Amino acid sequence: KLLADITETALIAGAKTLQEFADASNDPFDGTKNRLGGGEGHMATLAYLKKELESVGDYYDIDISQKVDVDVVLVAEGSLTLDGKDQKVLPFQYSPSSPAAGVEGEVVVVKNYGCELTDFPAEVKGKIALIERNRKCDFGMKCTNAGKAGAKGAIMYNNEPGQLKQAVLGPWDKYDTEKTGKTPYVPAISVSQEQGVEIKEKIAAGGKVKAVIKTKGEMTKRSSHNVVATSKCGSRDSVVVLGGHTDSVKEGPGINDNGSGIIALLETAKALSKYNLKNAVRFGFWTAEETDLMGSDAYIGATPEAELKAIRAYLNFDMIASPNGVHGVYDADLDDFKPIERWPVPPGSAPIEKFFQDFFRKYHKETHGKDEKYHAGAELDANSDYEPFRELMTIPIGGLDSGRDKKKTEAEAKLFGGTAGVAYDKNYHGKGDNFANLDKKAFVVNAKAIAASVVEFGQSFKLLPKASARRDTDSRPAFVASLKRGKTAHVTRGSVGCGRQGWA
Repeated sequence: KLLADITETALIAGAKTLQEFADASNDPFDGTKNRLGGGEGHMATLAYLKKELESVGDYYDIDISQKVDVDVVLVAEGSLTLDGKDQKVLPFQYSPSSPAAGVEGEVVVVKNYGCELTDFPAEVKGKIALIERNRKCDFGMKCTNAGKAGAKGAIMYNNEPGQLKQAVLGPWDKYDTEKTGKTPYVPAISVSQEQGVEIKEKIAAGGKVKAVIKTKGEMTKRSSHNVVATSKCGSRDSVVVLGGHTDSVKEGPGINDNGSGIIALLETAKALSKYNLKNAVRFGFWTAEETDLMGSDAYIGATPEAELKAIRAYLNFDMIASPNGVHGVYDADLDDFKPIERWPVPPGSAPIEKFFQDFFRKYHKETHGKDEKYHAGAELDANSDYEPFRELMTIPIGGLDSGRDKKKTEAEAKLFGGTAGVAYDKNYHGKGDNFANLDKKAFVVNAKAIAASVVEFGQSFKLLPKASARRDTDSRPAFVASLKRGKTAHVTRGSVGCGRQGWA
């Protein structure tokens, strides 16, 4: 029944509403219309979510107490000269401003990607560090280590052809481990893989490269909050949490990323209010994902240990209507992507992946008469709100992602349709991520997959292993452990009867 309650009409209406919020926004970014965290379009989104959840009556405990101060970049400018020649660059958001004359020095190559302070040779002190991008640590950590090693500035280059899509260091607070109140970053700039390799090869051949980096960065803080809705019925000792982020980047409205995810979650939450549950269902509408996962981090940090122990699974939905997308399922068993040391997957996550794989296979058989694989792997690369849950390593994770800026393969185009060699979402993190950017068919199918997961885990966790012992707060990442912990509005234990109809 619940799947039938999810309609294209309602999904499209919700997406149009988010577009209207973006259109009405007035953010200081050259007139760009967006739903940037803490801005007008975003705060209207949060108010809308709360109002719609309240419209179903008293089915949910709704909590908006988790406040997050969002660091918003107002200015991110920069330039680079190498041996007196101007270079094509992409400035880093959150980079500190350099002196007016810039920071100047000889370029020194950093080994092993700069993820450890030991990667930086002693001779980098007073000079400019050249660091390659990789997936084992973020740009903020690299830039922090450059500063600790005594470098004046940092040039970071892509690890694949071309320039970065976005250059973001992220808020520096979490790297200020000594609580100085000052940024640990040095002025930083990004260049393409080709530029970085050329510099590296010249130095390897015995040459020297002189660099001048000029940067200008300005930020402000805006207040925002999560919207968390927990069903009053169902056992609070066995909870499934479904989540997605509510904000956009500054460059555009974010109707696929992640308007599609939160509208699908909202419509599922509203439809669910007609039914009874065995397990409590919690919907997390996270703020500030685009600003270093701040909302979901805040949730983990503010939620009592006993309540975290009750979470049997976390399901994340980020971009589910990509215009040239796939039915992407998070690769929990690591058979689609090479495992990365930094990102192990919590035990019990693979059955969640299989649940969604089976859903799409069944859908494909019913609609196309073919009993075959009808999904693609989506990489768990630490870039969405499952990451704070993953870091605990005690809560199984899973979810859907229909694709970002990577190009669709020939095999994927044959299976799902669309165009090979073109990005899953060519408007990812751009002005064109508006209402017209949505694949309506994918939107509906993926929304029904979300509803199916609620039907499954709202009734039983038989697909998952028994709940494992949870880690103590002290074992969490320093940033998460430092957040204020306390009671939330949805901490009540036990099962509350809804008096609503069953699933059959």
